[in-house]
Amino acid sequence: LGDFPVNIALHPSGKFAAVLHAGFGPHEVIIVSLDEGREQVVSRVNIRQAFQGIAFNVDGGKLYASGGEFGTVHSWSFKDGLLSGHEALKASDGKEDFTTGNITPTADGIWVCGTWGDTVRYLQPGKEPRAYPQPKDSYPYHALPSKDGKRLFVSLWGASSLAVLDLAGGGKPVTWESDSHPTEMALTPDGKHLFVSCSNSTRVNVFDTEAGRRVASLNCALHPD
Repeated sequence: LGDFPVNIALHPSGKFAAVLHAGFGPHEVIIVSLDEGREQVVSRVNIRQAFQGIAFNVDGGKLYASGGEFGTVHSWSFKDGLLSGHEALKASDGKEDFTTGNITPTADGIWVCGTWGDTVRYLQPGKEPRAYPQPKDSYPYHALPSKDGKRLFVSLWGASSLAVLDLAGGGKPVTWESDSHPTEMALTPDGKHLFVSCSNSTRVNVFDTEAGRRVASLNCALHPD
């Protein structure tokens, strides 16, 4: 691969992985074929700047990657391991310290974290981005919608907590406390439990999404306490 791979997105088919690079060398996306016994790089594209967000859309026909401090989301069409039709989608006006971080595609748009801008935005074709400001210096890292799309879970790296936004009713956000530096998140298939990786504690917190409370903390350190 290239210099300093920072994140990987697995294609829905399981046949390809997209690897984002954001080191001292060229910032780029490398597509790797995962055919057993024939794993190889099949394509690569350079971008001006990246940070750590990369994701395929639901059907795998699009790939999105962070544009870093330029406040953009790189978008390509994806087919058979090849990227084409590049677009730079604007998540900010370029005059603010937004810094495009994690990206979460949905059926009709993209959730984008502005990590240094303390805000989350929802991008949809032909519409102005919808902004969801977060507390100052909270550094929103990952935004993940609930399975029914009625809530949005946002890991706040700098606030040791999650913000739970009411997308359906527009109610006041709720805060769930976590261990230090929450980052990536994943929901169980039924959406009833949320797993949150907390990088400063080497733990994964498990939240009951219906009760709104933490029910477990998994030690992921290389050595026991």
